[in-house]
Amino acid sequence: MKVSRPIVILIAALAIVVIFGSTRPVGAQSAQVYPDPLAAKVPHQGRLHRNSALAANANAAIVTEDGPLKGVEIWGGDGYFGIPYAAPPVGDLRWMPPQPHGKFQGVFQANTYGNFCTQPDGRGGVLGSEDCLTLDIFRPHRKKNQNKHSGRPVMVWIHGGGLVTGNSFFYKPSPLALSGNLIEVNLNYRLGYLGFFAHPAIDAEGHTNGNYGLMDQQFALKWIQRNIAAFGGDPNQVTIFGESAGGQSVYSNLASPSAAGLFQRAISESGAYGEFQDYYDFIVPLAQGETTGTTLVGSGSSIAASAGCTSQTVQCLRGLPASALALAEPGTLYPFVDGTILTQTLAAAFTSGQFNQVPIISGGNHDEWRIFVARQYDFTGHPLVTEADYENATDALFGSTLGSSLRYRSLSARRLSEPGSGVGCFGYGWHLRMPGTQRRPVAVEIRSEDLCV
Repeated sequence: MKVSRPIVILIAALAIVVIFGSTRPVGAQSAQVYPDPLAAKVPHQGRLHRNSALAANANAAIVTEDGPLKGVEIWGGDGYFGIPYAAPPVGDLRWMPPQPHGKFQGVFQANTYGNFCTQPDGRGGVLGSEDCLTLDIFRPHRKKNQNKHSGRPVMVWIHGGGLVTGNSFFYKPSPLALSGNLIEVNLNYRLGYLGFFAHPAIDAEGHTNGNYGLMDQQFALKWIQRNIAAFGGDPNQVTIFGESAGGQSVYSNLASPSAAGLFQRAISESGAYGEFQDYYDFIVPLAQGETTGTTLVGSGSSIAASAGCTSQTVQCLRGLPASALALAEPGTLYPFVDGTILTQTLAAAFTSGQFNQVPIISGGNHDEWRIFVARQYDFTGHPLVTEADYENATDALFGSTLGSSLRYRSLSARRLSEPGSGVGCFGYGWHLRMPGTQRRPVAVEIRSEDLCV
C-alpha cells in the first residue's frame, strides 16, 4: 500500500500545527492555542476552517442510535462535527469508564466542533473542558444513484500531543476523504491526568482504571461500528491511524485485547517513541504508577498531593479543578498495564505476537525532529549555523559517543539550515519492524537519512 505524497505532506503540516500552531476558533467551543512563531511558516488551519462557507445540509437527517442529526455542506462534502459519542466524564464520572451519551433532544445540529479536552494552553494557563468526548465525521457527497449497501472505507484519526494536548479541530479531513473516496472520523479523548492516571483510592473502586483515554478511543470505535453505516461507511473496513501520541495509541489498540474486532487495519506514524527499548520504563503496571511512578511521571499519590489533595481521598480528587491537574502534567504521558485494556507492555505484545493481527503500516515522519530543533534553537535566537553548532547540538541530544557516530553516518547527506529558517540539521525517525507469522523480534532503528534536513 503506497501512501501518496500529498497525504504525507498534509499530515506532516498538520502535525506541526497541532504542536505549535496558532488557530482561531470556528465556533464558540474552540480556542486559540500555542502562539508560536512557527505558525506563520505553515498553513493556518484555523483560517481554513473559519473561512470555509457553511451551508445547511440538504440531505435527510442521519439517524444514529442516539437520534437524528444534521450536518453541514463544507469543503466539497458533508461534515458532521461535535457528535457526542459518550456522556460527559464530569463530576462522579471523572476517572470512570466512558458511559453512553443518551438520546438527543430533537435533531442534533452537528455543525460546531466540540470542546477541546482539558489541556495546558502553552502559555501557563489551561484551555478546554472535561465535557469533550465528541467526534467529527466527513464524507464525500452521497450520489443519488449510489448503492446504499456498498459502504465506503472508514479512516479514524487519533490525534497526537503526548497524550496531554491536541484536538480533532486541527485536522482538515476533506483532502484525504475526497481524494480517497472514503469517510474520515476524527475523535477526541481524555488527555493528561484526566485521561491517564493511576491512584490507589480510585483504582480500589473496582472499575477498569488507569487508561481512561484509551477507553474513550475504544468506546468511540464501538460507536463507529454501530453507527457509521448510517453515514455510508462500512464498519468492516475501518482503519485507525495517528501520529506521535496518536501513533502510540494505534500501537496500544493493536496490543489491547479489548480492541479486538474494532478495526481491520492500522497506520502508526512516529508512534514508537523509545519505549520499545527494554531499558526504558515508560509503560508500567498500574500498581507501580500508583506508588512509585516512572523516571518521567511521578506516582499517583505524589501527583494528588502536588495538586492539593494531601488527604488522598476520592472525594478530594474528584473535587479538584481540572486546571489544577492540567498544570501539574509533564509534556508526555503513557498508558499503564492495567490488566484489561493493556495486559502487557506494547513491546511484549508485539514480540510475542499477542496483538490484534491486522495489516499495519508503521514508520516515522521524515525530519520530524526539526520542529523540536527549531523550538530549542531558532526560536530562542540561537539557530544552528556552523559545524560546531551542529556538533554541540547532536552531542547534547545523543551524547558524544552516539552523536559522533551519527554525524559520521550522515555526513554525506547533511546540509546546514539557513539562519532563522525554523528548521535544524538533525532529526530522527523511528521504524518499527512488526513481527509477522514467524514472530520476528521488534526492532526500533534510528535511520541515518533522517538525521538531516
